[in-house]
Amino acid sequence: MRVLFSCLLGAVSAAAHASLPYTDTNYDTDVPTVEEVLGHASGAEISSPEEVIAFMEALAAAEPERMKLFEYARTWEGRPLVYGVIASEENMARLDEIKEGLATLGNGRPVTARRARMVRDLPA
Repeated sequence: MRVLFSCLLGAVSAAAHASLPYTDTNYDTDVPTVEEVLGHASGAEISSPEEVIAFMEALAAAEPERMKLFEYARTWEGRPLVYGVIASEENMARLDEIKEGLATLGNGRPVTARRARMVRDLPA
């Protein structure tokens, strides 16, 4: 499970880390980095689930119109299980519509013209 959290942390932090070597990219300095939140560079240490959630909460607090966290369950020890949605402001505003569309596509029914349009129009 820690590997999954570390991979997630690396993927999320890549979007927020201002010291990445991409010279043609503009980074928002208001978005916190892993190092700013957790005190170590991304990938330098294994992050605990609590640290991953703390980082995700920091990202959601910095960009509430582009990232939201959702708790979907609790572990048997009472720890939260969460997932984060990162999207454009436009897609975040229609998140319920997107979730409904993805649920419709995933229900196993045969492909129709409407479903084909949904595949084309819904974000991944």
